[in-house]
Amino acid sequence: MVQLITTPEIGIAERMAIQAMRSGWADYHNSYRVLADCHGILTIGLHRKKDDSMDGILQAGLIAMLNIYDRYNELKKVGATGDELSALEMMVDVSEDFWKRQTAKFFRESIAMLGVVRGRQIEAGKKKLGIA
Repeated sequence: MVQLITTPEIGIAERMAIQAMRSGWADYHNSYRVLADCHGILTIGLHRKKDDSMDGILQAGLIAMLNIYDRYNELKKVGATGDELSALEMMVDVSEDFWKRQTAKFFRESIAMLGVVRGRQIEAGKKKLGIA
């Protein structure tokens, strides 16, 4: 509850992103990336706590995210199947429950770590494309 009290919006943006996918008005930046960050922050938080009990949920969420990404690259639309939505909802439920039991400091540190990871991913992608 510590983190929920200090950041009550945990889970709201993610649930809105899922609803946007379900309703057909999702976009890459406001829906897909919100859920990708949810997955990334949860992965980092669980890793830092040395908790591998949610690996199955993380894997299901990752598979859903990769399927949505591939579909986006092909069709330029963000959307999800029923199974993908179910996997994302489970991931968001686990994320919300996990972060409710953590301190605000731990949450902020995990967000900062995700920023470092994303920066490295961007640099690696630029090098791969020969832009760096």
